[in-house]
Amino acid sequence: IESPNNLNLNANNVAISTNVSIGGTLTVTGNVSVGGTLTYEDVTNIDSVGIITARDHVVVGGGLSVVGISTFSDIVKVMSGLELQTNGTLDLITSSSSSGIDIQSSNSVQIGQKGFPNRDYATFTDTGVNLNYSGNTKLATTNTGVNVTGAITVNGSALSIDPTNSDIQVAYTVTANGASAYRFAGNGVVST
Repeated sequence: IESPNNLNLNANNVAISTNVSIGGTLTVTGNVSVGGTLTYEDVTNIDSVGIITARDHVVVGGGLSVVGISTFSDIVKVMSGLELQTNGTLDLITSSSSSGIDIQSSNSVQIGQKGFPNRDYATFTDTGVNLNYSGNTKLATTNTGVNVTGAITVNGSALSIDPTNSDIQVAYTVTANGASAYRFAGNGVVST
């Protein structure tokens, strides 16, 4: 079909059973429904309600709003500082910003295993921080300090809070004072 000017198709449905190639700009004033895969090449704006699969380099300069599941096979950069990526061993959230990374929530922030219910490794709230081991809290901050469940070790040795008879409480220095006398120096002793 050739037309020297505009070509208007006025019908309820227009069916094209072969491929369509458009060399210029396609302007659609209504909705576009795609039953198969829609491939974007060199686009600047994508507004999607369903699943987006990005093969390479997603750069977000304005706002990114994702309602469903988005699958990215490469580094996702948000603005210029924040990167979400995997290096084959770890999934990484990194930032080159000098201000660091701030993770916020209106309730609590939890770091733990995938799935639900999961074991939380750490929980952060405005009333305290809990560090857990195998589902049990081992260190918890409170408004008065820190509660520790279990032993505290320093260089492989357990640190005792309640002193035992074998714990060293005070160190004294003993020096000779002539042939038959000794001088003691230390806590609670007058060295003279």
